[in-house]
Amino acid sequence: MNSENPPPGRGKTVLVAVNIALSVVILMAIVFFVGYFIREKESNSDNAATLTTVEQATPTPEPTPTPPPEASQEILTTATNEVFSPYLVKVLVNSLPIFNSTNGSNIVGWIEDKGIYTIVEEYVGTEFTLWGKLKSGAGWIILNNYSVEVYNQNQSQNQSQATYEEEMQPYLIKVLVNSLPIYSNTNGDNVVGWIEDKGIYTIVEEYYGGYSTLWGKLKSGAGWIILNDYSVEMYG
Repeated sequence: MNSENPPPGRGKTVLVAVNIALSVVILMAIVFFVGYFIREKESNSDNAATLTTVEQATPTPEPTPTPPPEASQEILTTATNEVFSPYLVKVLVNSLPIFNSTNGSNIVGWIEDKGIYTIVEEYVGTEFTLWGKLKSGAGWIILNNYSVEVYNQNQSQNQSQATYEEEMQPYLIKVLVNSLPIYSNTNGDNVVGWIEDKGIYTIVEEYYGGYSTLWGKLKSGAGWIILNDYSVEMYG
């Protein structure tokens, strides 16, 4: 039996083709890796440039200098002293209540000498009531109800009393309610009569009692009525 022999040169041709294909694959791999490394390098360069630009565009804030504690305390003390300084007041009424706090709920004493007192602190309470703290520590008094006035050391007591008497000239009120009680005193515990005609009456004296009640003494001598509970109004 005769065996077939491959044509001469066929094996050589196949070997050449394989070598060419292998060379092409290697060349493509080289091109791929070279391109990959080039792209990575360009990407890293762009990121570094962007980061540098951001760092240059954003300035670093400078720390704010902190004053030493002594300087801060000095500034605070100076500002406090500028806001309030103790001052003198003269009491204008016969009996001025002293409260233990600025809520006006507890009377702890009375000023009955129309003397001169030092206010060391102020406080604005409800309904714009201005409270003043007595230097003695006895408590608080109301400053803006015409029961006291700021005292000038160059002003004599006679001048202060004259001012008070001028302010306390008798005046007229009109009764607004159908029945207004008349009390024998400013304690409010003894009713001696009633005003029932909604008439006009003359007040000759005022007195501030507990809970800032303003009492008015009737010219007739019948007694006292309450003036600041919306039952009367100034007349004329």
